[in-house]
Amino acid sequence: MNSITIEELVSKLKRISVTTTGNMDDFEPYGVRMSDIEEMNKKAEQLLNFAQDTIFLSEINRTVVGKKKIREKILFAIRSLKLHLKFRETKPEESIDKVVKGIATASDSKTLEKAQAAVGISESWPLELRTSNQIMELSRSLRTLTDQYKIMLDQNTKLKTDRKNLTTDRNKLKNDVYKDISRISELGKWLYKADKPELYKEYILFPEQRKNTAKSDA
Repeated sequence: MNSITIEELVSKLKRISVTTTGNMDDFEPYGVRMSDIEEMNKKAEQLLNFAQDTIFLSEINRTVVGKKKIREKILFAIRSLKLHLKFRETKPEESIDKVVKGIATASDSKTLEKAQAAVGISESWPLELRTSNQIMELSRSLRTLTDQYKIMLDQNTKLKTDRKNLTTDRNKLKNDVYKDISRISELGKWLYKADKPELYKEYILFPEQRKNTAKSDA
């Protein structure tokens, strides 16, 4: 069942629904009601209206590209800060070298952690350093980039979680729809196999079923 797409499943359901609706007198003695067909079609519409995976993949890719670009800017800002400090007479007691060590190959969460630590250190430097135009501008830029990076990471995490939850809900509904249509399909094949071959064909969900039936009859 996993190999069948949602569109294929709904298409088969609609075909069987139309056929069954036109032959309800044959199905009602076996407990099938018009309300069952209506509910089945309602579930099918809900299944079609589920947000498609491609939408989430596109948004997830957007955040991946976004955080990569911001990360590059963070690394550039940190390198620039270190370079400016190298040529200044006044040196801060607390260097950013230690906290940013390994940031170039760090995970997303570690990159954020190290960047936030670098911001905190740069803002605690002596007034002479903090009020230097170049240092002040780089420190401000680093804070802004770090905030943007956190937002992008949060969006990425939320999108992945939403996608996972939606996939679970969509698969559950797809299974429900499949069970509904399989029940009608099996009953329809049983009703029409002997004397109504054209109607019988309408209730075959997959071509393989027709092949297997032919083999068993041989």
